[in-house]
Amino acid sequence: MKKILINISYFGYSSFGLDVHARNFIDLLDELKSDYNFTLLTNSNYTDDRFHCVFLKRSDSLLSKFIYFFKLQFYFLINKNKYHYFLTPAHYGSLFIRNQIITIHDVIPYLFPTPFKQKIYFKFIIHILLNRSKKIITDSNYVKKELTKIINLDSNKITTV
Repeated sequence: MKKILINISYFGYSSFGLDVHARNFIDLLDELKSDYNFTLLTNSNYTDDRFHCVFLKRSDSLLSKFIYFFKLQFYFLINKNKYHYFLTPAHYGSLFIRNQIITIHDVIPYLFPTPFKQKIYFKFIIHILLNRSKKIITDSNYVKKELTKIINLDSNKITTV
């Protein structure tokens, strides 16, 4: 049975957008539990009795911020527990994980990033992240087309749901 770590560590900070999508996504996973072994990587704001949950620990130390920025904790957790895939129902991932599946909802942040951190992330890091990802999920053919154009991705790597 394949072990899949689902990153919902961003979950629980709002009731809009990504949180609503993550909540619906988790409900769909419940139907697939017989075929896969899912573990939710979450924060202290969210637990789910249907799945095994691993809590993301963070502190304010400089080392912790460095590890968090580069998402190294994901890499360490996957290797330690021998997960087959790392799946994120959002655009967050790790540059160091090859077997990851990233979800991209729209291309507005790529075209019009506003805060400085977002500019760095969407202009540089996301390009590397998506090229290294095993698969990319998007919810429209328009986003798929734009990703192939903006980031020069192979369209076979992107699945529209």
